[in-house]
Amino acid sequence: MLRGVNSLWLEIWNNGNKLLQKDMLLSVNGVEEMYRWINLRHVTGGDEDRATDIINEPANYPDELCNGKQLVFVHGYNVSEEGARAWSAEMFKRLYQSGSRAMFTAVTWYGNEGQISEYVPFAGGSTPDYYVNVEHAFETAEDLKNAVGSLPGQKYIVGHSLGNMLVSSAIVDEGLNVNAYFMIDAAVA
Repeated sequence: MLRGVNSLWLEIWNNGNKLLQKDMLLSVNGVEEMYRWINLRHVTGGDEDRATDIINEPANYPDELCNGKQLVFVHGYNVSEEGARAWSAEMFKRLYQSGSRAMFTAVTWYGNEGQISEYVPFAGGSTPDYYVNVEHAFETAEDLKNAVGSLPGQKYIVGHSLGNMLVSSAIVDEGLNVNAYFMIDAAVA
């Protein structure tokens, strides 16, 4: 292979003699290119900046490098799309660095309707109408079931806080079938 912008060359030398030359493919890109993304904010009227992308394998972490399991992460209440992107990237990185080789899919939903701008003193970032966002969780359940159902692999789902209302409704009310369900700081009994 010719030296190019997508390769890194390793050479090992000893006393002026080249012992080994190895071409290693190199791809530098953002962590979001290592997992799938489901954006369900539109279901209940939320704006979307990044569209759902579950058809294409992640460019920097193809399915063939994974163990056949699909871990789906659903954030909780009061999380904007930008916040969901940051949180999902952090979740993926921590799982990957801890040894997980599961395919990863992040899910965002409109759980921050009424969120007050960060620029408002003493109230910025809060979302005072919790219950409208509870309704959004139920209203999004069918779409979550359909999106997760189209993912490859054995499915494991993780919900945080009010995201568990969405996941629980998708399982109980809509028939989402997963191998295991993990509830973190669940906002449900």
